[in-house]
This record gives sequence, C-alpha cells and structure tokens, in this order.
Amino acid sequence: MKRLFTLAVALGAFVALNAQSFEVRYNGQPVKDGDVVTFTPEKVGSRYEIETGTALSVYNLTDEDLGGTCHVEIVENSAASEKFQICMGGTCSAFSTVVYDKDFMVSPESAAGTQLGFRMKQYGTTTVNLTFSILDQEFTVTVKAVHADPAGIESAGTDSRTRSCDAYDATGRLVRRNVQGAGALPRGLYLLRSRGGECRKVFVR
Repeated sequence: MKRLFTLAVALGAFVALNAQSFEVRYNGQPVKDGDVVTFTPEKVGSRYEIETGTALSVYNLTDEDLGGTCHVEIVENSAASEKFQICMGGTCSAFSTVVYDKDFMVSPESAAGTQLGFRMKQYGTTTVNLTFSILDQEFTVTVKAVHADPAGIESAGTDSRTRSCDAYDATGRLVRRNVQGAGALPRGLYLLRSRGGECRKVFVR
C-alpha cells in the first residue's frame, strides 16, 4: 500500500512538472507551436510599417507570476526592414541585430501582450521567429510580413479569367486546388500556379 502511495505521489509530481504553464494566443485564440501569422504593412506618411498591436500575447495558465524570455530571430529580410522594436509587459526595446532576447513577466491567469514593430524599406518579405521560453517550456510563433509590389499583382474582382490553377496564400500555404476563377477566392493576396507551372500574383478585392 505504501509503495502504491509513493508511486501515486511521484506520478502526480511528474504531471505537475510537465503541465503546460502558458500558451500563446493570436487574436484571443490559442495557436500551435510552429504556427505562422501573416501581416501586411500600413502606410504611415511615406513609410510602410508593421505593428502587430496586441494580436499576439502570452497567457499564464498558472496561479503564480511567471518570468520568461522572448527570443527574437530575423530569419528573412528581403524587404530590408529596419527600426525593429518589441514590447512586452509594458516595456519596449529597440534592436538592430538578427537575434535579440527580451525578458518579460506575466501575472497569474493574465496575458502579456507581444507587440512587434518595424519599418519596411522596399517590397519583399520579412520573417521573424518569436520563441517564448518559460521554465523548461518553449513555444515558437513565426511572424511573416509581406509587402507586395502592386505593379506585380493583378487585381481581380469577381472575374473568372483565371484558368484552372492551384491557389497559395502569402505564406506559401495551399488554399484551394483547381481554382477556375480568382473571384471564387476570399479577399486576399494569392499566388496562382497553373498545371504548366506558370505563376502569377492576384489580389482579390
């Protein structure tokens, strides 16, 4: 009986040790480790800027204060983005390096907003990995910002001039196969690839 009790206590301690202490949310909904969220820049004066606002947050699932680190890594920057800044827990830090670590605290059963901002100097894509570490747990979310050249995009309303193609979103994820017309797609930016391998960008209004 004593041995059984010891085993139960050990099992309970193992479960408590491995219980999820936090989750990452996007627009209030939990996301999975490795998910990609995509943003398009907003024009501010003559510049194009990305500001994720409070769309991303780290939520503390425990009843204790938790301290963690957000490891920021710029993995792609064909848009020559600059003026990087990350805010968490009410404090902001500017950085210009490819890799940067930002410490943060999050209260029990509360969210710490993660605001990532930068300026895009030219057309292209900037991709940033955010890896949140708390205790012995890690969680990575990829922020992808796409600043597409309007001259290279065909605007489509409800027309059906597009022949049968496979449609991919700005992150490269397959959205729909055998699309007969761009008007059949929801609003957004797509890469349409025909069976012959021909590609073109289409923005559906």
